Amino acid sequence: MGCARMRAEAFGSGAKFALLAVEITCVALLVAFVSQIAPVKFVRLLALALFIVTILLILAGCQTDSQQLVSEPPPANYRQIDADHLRRTLFDPYSVRDAEIARPKPGQVYVDGMHHEEGWAVCWRANAKNRLGAYTGVKESIVVIRGDRVVASTSPDPGHYDLRTNCADARYEPFKEIEQARR
Repeated sequence: MGCARMRAEAFGSGAKFALLAVEITCVALLVAFVSQIAPVKFVRLLALALFIVTILLILAGCQTDSQQLVSEPPPANYRQIDADHLRRTLFDPYSVRDAEIARPKPGQVYVDGMHHEEGWAVCWRANAKNRLGAYTGVKESIVVIRGDRVVASTSPDPGHYDLRTNCADARYEPFKEIEQARR
């Protein structure tokens, strides 16, 4: 397989590590041929380059390109879907204040630490009452929407991995739909 073809296949899959591994292999082959290394050293160099390529391809297979997560367009009614979900799941949805929501973006949320749900990640934050009737302060969370329904959500844990990866650059807007439940 030629270097150009290897480079095109690796780039087409979206794997950054694979592209790097292909470049390393091509450089190793070029050095071996130009310097006319002894056959034994050449075989060792080639074996090392192929080993590196294999490891990097395996690592690249573990990555998910966020644009590949969803095939349908973002739901136009994401605000209402999220508000309906929060009304069903919050302890006291009528106490919500200072609510904000971000636009959906491709993302994923790990469920039970074993698998993940992919779809449109919608970050939101709000201040609501807990079971003791006290406001908890603004907490952030995520819902993942696929189609017209929520397929996963996270707890409002500030150290949660999914919050750091999906909501780090979120731009929030007022979330009036959930606050209207009070009225």
